[in-house]
Amino acid sequence: MPWYDAANGLTPLRAAAYAGAAALALGELAVLALALSPDVDATYRAYYLDRTTTCLDRNVPGDYTLGTTVSFRPDGADQMTKIRVCGLDGPVADGTHSVGTSSRLRIAATSASALTLRLTFDRAAAAAGTTQRVRVVADGAMVGEAAAGGDEAVTAEFALPPVLADGAAEITLEYPDAVKPTPLTSETRLRAIRLLSFQLAER
Repeated sequence: MPWYDAANGLTPLRAAAYAGAAALALGELAVLALALSPDVDATYRAYYLDRTTTCLDRNVPGDYTLGTTVSFRPDGADQMTKIRVCGLDGPVADGTHSVGTSSRLRIAATSASALTLRLTFDRAAAAAGTTQRVRVVADGAMVGEAAAGGDEAVTAEFALPPVLADGAAEITLEYPDAVKPTPLTSETRLRAIRLLSFQLAER
């Protein structure tokens, strides 16, 4: 069958071929559009695509009894894993190592009182020779800063407003001085501190 009929224009065979090519081109454009602007969860986009965070959200229950001191060494692993959302690697014998530029803890408890947060931490071995600041953000509000600049552990207290009035709070630890252990280390694997213990109590 000829591809073109001088009297009647395109033959059915050629018309079908053009239609198939057009459909294929449209399909490829749709795939390209999806690749350039994928329809994904906001936390996935922030971590993997936009790179606006180094802390990938995880679904943890946040179970915590106010006033309890949680060890971030192996002896406290059962409690720690209930409140650790992201940005912390371990626990190991010398603590739980920060990873990236921030870590997040989730607390599920109810209190109408103002709170005191107590953190014990030291500088990560990979950050030797530096001063590592820790900025504490509670439900989006900056509440204070502490630093570890030597080999000794630091215990710092932070005054928090009643962030647990609605039964839950997100506590973010930011590390503005985090360093690369090696020149090839990615931003999501920066090192700053080792978290040793956590306590949140009513004031």
